[in-house]
Amino acid sequence: MKVWQGGGLGSRLKKLQGRSKDVLWHLVDVALWGNLVPGPGETAKALGMHQSHVIRAYKELMGASLLRKTEGVYQLDYSFCWRGSNRQLEQAIAGGKSLLALREVQAGYLPKGGRG
Repeated sequence: MKVWQGGGLGSRLKKLQGRSKDVLWHLVDVALWGNLVPGPGETAKALGMHQSHVIRAYKELMGASLLRKTEGVYQLDYSFCWRGSNRQLEQAIAGGKSLLALREVQAGYLPKGGRG
């Protein structure tokens, strides 16, 4: 996992409230290739937190451009960190595409009946 410096990252992290930082670092720890992370329900169970608190943290992380949701799948934003190959990162940035559109990520965090 690569976590970037600069780009206003410090100010984005300082604005996080409550347990959002705990949720963020948990997501960094469990992220799969392409930054795919579990949804709030699975994260709440893993952290022993009430799901409403995790949902609030996810919203805050999305507002800080640290997390995004594309077609029902959560990903850590690649402007913050990256778990994958350098080539995949270059493709994601150059194409401005969702990593799901690249079809290079096979992961367990896709929605049931989703892509793979």
